[in-house]
Amino acid sequence: LDALAQRVERTTGVDARSAMRLVRLYGTEAEAVIARGREPLAAGTAVLDGEVDWAIDVEGALDALDVVYRRTRAALYDPDARAAIALPVAQRMAARLGWSADQTREQARAVVDQEHNITADIDSRDAQGAFWDDSADLTRNMSEFESRKRYHRILEECMQARGYGEEEPE
Repeated sequence: LDALAQRVERTTGVDARSAMRLVRLYGTEAEAVIARGREPLAAGTAVLDGEVDWAIDVEGALDALDVVYRRTRAALYDPDARAAIALPVAQRMAARLGWSADQTREQARAVVDQEHNITADIDSRDAQGAFWDDSADLTRNMSEFESRKRYHRILEECMQARGYGEEEPE
């Protein structure tokens, strides 16, 4: 991956961190994604406008939740970016898919509200004792504290592997 990321950085002019993130998400297609648009969707975020176009044209994305949570994974690895890019993603998709202003606002709101919905579902299931009962055998055999600690460690490792949360080189 390092060699591919270096090539992407060299051929497209994106910074090293962005090149690695894009290579981890799109592999050898990273350059094609960048060719569709290289501008960040919002200041301080790593998600590029070309990623939205790629998600629509190549991956068949039809809603903003899909783009933010599944395609770019920004919501999972950079929750602050989730809120910042919700409206720009919806607006870019609206221009491409012919959404009305109301549909665009609904799409952006769905992205912002999704985190609350996920947290509420987990809290509800946890309060009922159902969350841990429904989980995989390995998790069922661990204490609740150890399970949560392990989950957060895995999530952090995934975020770092995708290039999120790394410090910018000075």
